[in-house]
Amino acid sequence: MKLYHGSMIEHLVVSNSGTGLGYNFGAVFFARTYGTAKGYGDYVYQCEVDDNAIFTNGDLPYLEDGAAGTALREVMAERGIDEIHFDLCWQAVVSEELDFQEREDWADLLGMDEDDAGWEAQAMRIAFARKLGFKAVGMDDECGSIAVLPEFITLEAATEEDDEEEDE
Repeated sequence: MKLYHGSMIEHLVVSNSGTGLGYNFGAVFFARTYGTAKGYGDYVYQCEVDDNAIFTNGDLPYLEDGAAGTALREVMAERGIDEIHFDLCWQAVVSEELDFQEREDWADLLGMDEDDAGWEAQAMRIAFARKLGFKAVGMDDECGSIAVLPEFITLEAATEEDDEEEDE
């Protein structure tokens, strides 16, 4: 799948950690279309990621045991979140399905406002997917982003003509 990243930086270089691009997600956000990426900056870059290497919330049913449960517990432990909050973390991080009350509970658990708590859920989702061996993570955000782990990014300058999806 061809993905696009819009930036205000003309010769963008992504660090191995993915830092230096704002909130430290440990990944770089890409859009599915050139046009969407162009809305984030004058310079648009592209990279390719195999569809099977992208974690999406439809990939896993609720699993407390096994690799997914272990990966989520590790991410929770890294952030000091007690295991009694496993179900809420699964909803926020893996499923991305929080109702109104759960969004409040999630923000309270993290001691953040709802926007910051949403960003933290995305950062945890990226860490979770990394532990399961994925190269990228689909996000349920305003532009259907795909967060790609920096070690799997090879950036090339992109033009609108490169966008196969917009040609359809």
